[in-house]
Amino acid sequence: MDGFSKMRERIEVLVPVDGAANDFNETSVTYTGPTNYTTWARVERMENKETSENETLKANATYKITIRYRSDFSTENKITWRSQTLAISSFLSDERRTTLEIIAHD
Repeated sequence: MDGFSKMRERIEVLVPVDGAANDFNETSVTYTGPTNYTTWARVERMENKETSENETLKANATYKITIRYRSDFSTENKITWRSQTLAISSFLSDERRTTLEIIAHD
């Protein structure tokens, strides 16, 4: 058991669902549906970045999120944590496939 007791945050994993095609044959992607799930996680803030966009300051945070291993996890998923929606940059599983370490940003 690799630190499962440190997984004290509740997150929701949003799984993309193909939507209807519009007039230009572009398919929209939604993140609502029965495929979303909640799980326990360990969430650690890694770094903060401030960027200037059109003379407006914007703060971006990067997080390392650890969850139990799931074979159906994808970088197309999104994560909701504490009312924030995070995009997934990358993820790795450990050798024994017990956990996933996810790098996500807002």
